[in-house]
Amino acid sequence: MKEMTLVFIFSFSWCIFYGQTTERSRSETRLERITIQYKGKERKGVKIRVTTLFPYTKEEFWEAEQLIEHTKMVTQPMTKLNVIKAPQSPYFIEDSTYILKPLSYGILPIGGEHTIYIEEINHDEYYIQTREYNSIAKVWDHRLSWEESGGDQVIYTDTIELYAGVLTPIFAQYLRSFYKMRHRNWYALLKKL
Repeated sequence: MKEMTLVFIFSFSWCIFYGQTTERSRSETRLERITIQYKGKERKGVKIRVTTLFPYTKEEFWEAEQLIEHTKMVTQPMTKLNVIKAPQSPYFIEDSTYILKPLSYGILPIGGEHTIYIEEINHDEYYIQTREYNSIAKVWDHRLSWEESGGDQVIYTDTIELYAGVLTPIFAQYLRSFYKMRHRNWYALLKKL
């Protein structure tokens, strides 16, 4: 718990300093209370939705998202991801499990090992559905989706359904900032590709 307190204090301080959006990558965020099933019981969870309009085609962004290395890049500096176990491929693979060790700002362990199960990669409808968890977040269902917005623009959305016990409201705010940062980092990375 002491570890988590330090991580959240440092993270929120960073978010206040670093968390400003720019005109080129303005994100819309929404948090809403939901009911989540966990261990056969209904629990109070939070749905986090972060949406950004990108000046790229759906296909360009989709291809970039498939690479594990790109995902590791866009999570920094808030989280450094060390891969512990993954299939031998540079790309995410449907119906596969990945085990990561996240470090907040590359220093503090957060949530122990983080498990990601890639439930579906839908190449026709452009979405990825994962089921994730760690020692803090018991339920972290993540849907990444791409939708055309006319011309060479795409609407990219991260939707997370989260349950983390009594830490759910605090962790939801942390993830809201984290995913906004990811969107800014995607914008910067896509410019370089």
